[in-house]
Parts: sequence; structure tokens; C-alpha cells
Amino acid sequence: MRSVRVAVIYLFILIIAATNATQLAASEKPFRIINLNVWSGSDYQGLLKFTPWESPSQMEKRYQVLLAEFKAAKPDVIFIQESSPVDRFTRRLARELNMDEIHQVCIAGIKVFGVGPPLGFKEGNAILARKGLELTKLDDWKLSGSPGIYSEHLSIHFDETVSALLGRINIDGKPVYLICTHLYAGPRDEVPLADSLKAMLDGGEITRYEYELLFKRWQKGIDRRERELGALLDCIHKLSTDIPMIFGGDLNAPPNSSVVQKFIADGRFVNLPLEPNQEAVTWDAINNTNTEYSQRKTDARNLVKDNWYVFNAIAAKLPRRLDYIFLNEKFAGTDSIRSTLMLDNPREDTFASDHYAVRVDLDISKSLEGVPMLYGRPELHKRSQSFLPVLYPINNGVGYGLTAYMLSAFRKNESFELTFDTTTQGDLTGNLTFSVPDFRLRQRRKYGIAFDAVTDYRKSKTSNYFGIGNGSFYGDKEQYERETLDLSFGASRSFSSYLSGQLGFRYRSVKLSAFKTDGVLDAMFSRDSSSRRYSNLYQSVYYDTRDRFSNPTRGVLLMEEIEPVTNYSSIFSDFLDRLQSCNIKYTLLAQSYMVLWYPTTVLALRMKAQHITGTNIPLQSLIPLGGAITLRGSPQDRYLGSVMAVANAELRFPVYNWLGGVVAWDIGRVWDSLNEAGFPGWHANPALGIRIALPDIDMVIPLDLSNYLLRLDVGFGEESTEYFVGFGQAF
Repeated sequence: MRSVRVAVIYLFILIIAATNATQLAASEKPFRIINLNVWSGSDYQGLLKFTPWESPSQMEKRYQVLLAEFKAAKPDVIFIQESSPVDRFTRRLARELNMDEIHQVCIAGIKVFGVGPPLGFKEGNAILARKGLELTKLDDWKLSGSPGIYSEHLSIHFDETVSALLGRINIDGKPVYLICTHLYAGPRDEVPLADSLKAMLDGGEITRYEYELLFKRWQKGIDRRERELGALLDCIHKLSTDIPMIFGGDLNAPPNSSVVQKFIADGRFVNLPLEPNQEAVTWDAINNTNTEYSQRKTDARNLVKDNWYVFNAIAAKLPRRLDYIFLNEKFAGTDSIRSTLMLDNPREDTFASDHYAVRVDLDISKSLEGVPMLYGRPELHKRSQSFLPVLYPINNGVGYGLTAYMLSAFRKNESFELTFDTTTQGDLTGNLTFSVPDFRLRQRRKYGIAFDAVTDYRKSKTSNYFGIGNGSFYGDKEQYERETLDLSFGASRSFSSYLSGQLGFRYRSVKLSAFKTDGVLDAMFSRDSSSRRYSNLYQSVYYDTRDRFSNPTRGVLLMEEIEPVTNYSSIFSDFLDRLQSCNIKYTLLAQSYMVLWYPTTVLALRMKAQHITGTNIPLQSLIPLGGAITLRGSPQDRYLGSVMAVANAELRFPVYNWLGGVVAWDIGRVWDSLNEAGFPGWHANPALGIRIALPDIDMVIPLDLSNYLLRLDVGFGEESTEYFVGFGQAF
């Protein structure tokens, strides 16, 4: 087994070596931010394909102008809207500027791996940041549009969708939020447009009926933009107020509009007037030659369009400012803030876009004062608590219990978490966990020493025994009572934001009783041998990049653990002697999470393998497979062996508001020895689940529904259909 241990350690060394070391970016003056609607160049007309206004050579020429100006400006952060195809365009730009990028798909139609109508079109928002700022995508916020799927590889939607992109950078170890969006582009609420619409009526271009239809559609678009703004502000208000925020976007509204004024006031942003000309525009319908295409009353195929298209063309003739960079109130004390236009002059008779860019230069250092470290020790949290009773149906009965959580009662960021659950059938489960600092607060942070203590008690009057080995028969089932008590105490230390190790002690007591008369278990155990006690030292290493401890959406978790399994002895010297010849339990775990598309649909993957060495291993020490968190189509502990492997895949998706769904596939197998391990004989079953985000009375950990996600799963196995109820995700 020494070779296995060496292989595990070598694997973790490779993982860490392959991971980019954290690079804290030194503050620079000025910190430069650019926002630009880069213009997709499309007329947005047609079903199978949108026709571009320009030739490929002209679009490339515009891109080269854009690239040259960005290279000269040397920005730290760039916000981009109307990028298309958003994946290829953004990656190319980031590569040629030597920056990192994140992006989101907003308008793509029906596409599978980039193929589908409208052909060649995939528009979205993007954020670029210079290397070393650790640009990270946190979320996609849908602000308007019909239900659909939006992602790089799969898109299914039939109307215009507006979304916002949430990212984060790391400046000198402190986080800064980045938000990018492009609101609905319909005509604004402006007096000249009302006059133009009336002139169309008076001039006989449209009938009174057509006038009323256009007016209603116009007002509906104005209302839509305001609803999008409200949805955006709701999302912003859920973010931590302790973290600085930079917004870049095309709001499609002038500075004096209710949209912009409400965004500044309710979002608590710092207003940044343009210098030196406060009346400067970013949509220059007079001087920017690229705006001429939007002012035409025909599409790119030179076909005359409907009255709504004509009204939009009239609106495009009005110069105005539509594009902004805003800083939240954390930047109020910044010494130097300068907001100017960029790309507002042609280069080689070519404008880079139909919009001008906004550029902001600032001294960011003072704005970071008092901001909590992103990966450092967690800040001291105030005392908080949550309490939730739960009642749920089970087979032939009812289950009821409670979950409670208290944080920082003694002002040490410690936490107490209690879960208690019982059923009318006599089953009982209780778990009490103490952590200092709290294990959620330690997520993705470097800390000194942490301590965890766990007490777990379980009593089941309806446990099932089917036999030992992968080939045990379902029909040999015997029912018995099982009672376990697990106590553990561990001390852990982090070596980086993602890597930590733990050493600890575990005590376990297992009691089996109420055997069937003349059954296998009755013959297997004498009167006293059905109870066993173990005391174990263990060591584990974790590499964890998950975005949150519970219900993660992105990141990976890799873990290895080695645990000697010895019979309990109260005499310390006897315990040490037994360690020399005891069985050893090895565990390897790999979990991965990724967002496939919006609304936030997560692909969660897990592989877990365990092996306990030795021969004649007691029944209480064998490794089980089957049940609520491994093989859901099989009863709890359906298979027992000295070697176990399981793999799970889950597609987790939202259904409505607090309701979510899961489609899963579980496979697993046990073996009698490591030499027998192989691919034949695996058990596989599908599973379906419901996830209910229960109300949290006092949510102290943002974006973490650890205790308050109720899980209802049904697994369809080879021998039975099983139902499970619990808290949190299966993994």
C-alpha cells in the first residue's frame, strides 16, 4: 500500500504545480477602465441568418482599429457589449491584449455547439482584465426575455434576452465586483421622438390605428428597460456592501433619464461626468459614420421594413450618451477620478464601433481601505442564528425534525450546527458540529489553525442486510436494528487559499441487534460480538476551489484520506501497539462543478473510491454502497465489500423561484479485494430529484443555502425503487 500512498501524494503535487500561483496585483496609478459597445454589425433581421451591414474585410479593419487603441491605452479592465460571436471575438481580443476574459451569451437563437439559426450570430457581454487580477466569473443575471437556455454550447430561445454578467477581480488581495450589461435598445422616452411619431401620423405615413400600435409598443419598451433596471438593482443589492463595485454598460438611456438617475441613486453609485465636455455623447449620430446603418429605413438586404423599424431609424438620428462606467460608494473617497471619451475619432477613416468608448482613470488604493481580504483570514462576523423545523412524509409514516445554526456566539467566528430528525417508525438521527472558525467562512481562504468537532448519532430500526459482496442477492434481505455513534475531532491548517490538510482522531461505536431468528446475522454473531468500538487517527489533504462550501456551482474538490482502523482501547500504549498491525482505510474523492447554461444549470460530477486493507474484516468495518448519497436506486448499504467505487453525475437546474430539479445517473460496485477491481459488474441507475430552497430566518452566509436546501430523491434501481429525504445536495 506504500505505492498507493506515494501515488496519491505525487498526484496532489502535480495538481498544485499545474495550478497558477496566486498573483496579487500591485496597485498602479492610474487604474484604467474602459467600456465599449463594440457593435455586432448585424441588422437583426431574418430567421435563418442575420445579414451583416459590412463586408468581412471592413469588420476586420474595425477590429484592428479597436485593438490598436486598446493596446495603446493599456487598460486594467474592459467592459464589452454586443460582442459577436461573443466566445470567439472575446477570446481573440483577450489573447491579443494578453488579458483574461469572461463572457456570457445573451442572444443566440437555437444553437448546438455553435450551429443553428441565426447562422453565425451569438451576441453577448464580456469582461476583460489584465493578467494577475484573477478575473473570475461569479454569475449570470437574466434581466428580461422569455424562458430559454443560454450558453456557449447550447442555446434555445426565441426572443431578445437581456442579461448582466457578474465577475470579480483581486487587487492586492482584496475583491472588487465587476458588472457588465446592455439594456433593451428600443427608442427612449424623449420629446423629439414623440414629435416624430406624431409627424408620421400627420403626414399620412401611418394610420391612427398604426399610430396607437406604435405608441403602445414604444411605451412597452420603455417599461421593459425600467423593469430590467429594477431586476439588475435587485441582484446588486444581494451583493456584499463591503466590497467595491465597478459597473460598465450600455444602458440605452441618456444621463437625465429616470433609468440612469434611478440606477445611480438606488445602486449608490458615484456619478462620473465626462471631461472636459459634460455634453459629450457616445452615440454620435452626426459624426460617427457607423451610425448611418441604424438610421436607414431598409435592412442590410435593402428591403423596406415595417413602421416599427422606421421609428427605430428615426430614433437613431438623435445624438445622446448611452454608455457608462459607474463606481459604487466604496470609491467615494478616491482622490483621482477622471472620466473621458475614447475611440471618438476615426483612425484611417474608420471608427472602431458605432458607439464611443468611456474611459475612467482612478487611484484605487484608498477605495480598498477597510475592504476584507479575499483569501485572508475571515473577518469577524456578528452573532447570528437560524432555526428551521421540518415535517415530511416517509414510507408508512412521517418524519419530523429541526436544523439550527449559530455563528459567532463567543465572537470567535465559531459555529454550532445541530440537525435532529426522527420518524414515527422509531428511527433517530442527531448531528452536532462545532467549528472554529466556521467551515463555511474558511472556504477559499488561507487561515492558520482551525478545529472541528463532530458528534453523530444514528439509530435505525429497519436496517437491511443482504449479504457481503457485489453478488449478494436482494431476496436474502434480513432486517435488523443498527445503532452507531461517531465522535471526531480534527485540527486543520491551510497552505494556500485552496490547499489544506487535517489531522484528527475518530471514535466509533456500532451496535447490531434484533436479528431474525435462525437468520444469517443470528448465526454470524454471538451474544456479545455484535457490538464493536473503534478508535482511529486519520490524516487528510484537501484541494478545494469550489465557489461555496454547500450547493456549489463552479470549481473542484480533490481529497485523499488515510485512516488506520483499530479496536478501541482506553490504554494508550495498547492503542499504539494496535496501530502497528491494524487495517488501514484509504479514501480518494474527486468532485467537479460547472455551469452549463443560464438559468444556472450545473453539471455536478463525483468519483469516490475507498479501500480497507486486511482479511477477515468485521461486518461493521466493511465499506457500504447504496442509499441516499451513493447509489440511489438501491437500499441503504445494499452492497458491502473491502473495496468500493462510485461515480455520480447530476444535472441541477432551476424550475421556478425556490424550486429546483435534478436529473442524475449513479453507478457503483464493491469488490472483496483490490486485485479484483475492474469494469465488469457495475450497478447503474437513473435518479430524479426535487430541491426546495427553504426560507432562512437569518441568512448569515450569503449565497449559501447549506442547511436550507431540502432534498427529495427517487432512484430507479435494478431491484427496487428507493425514495430519500435529506438536507443539502447529495454531494
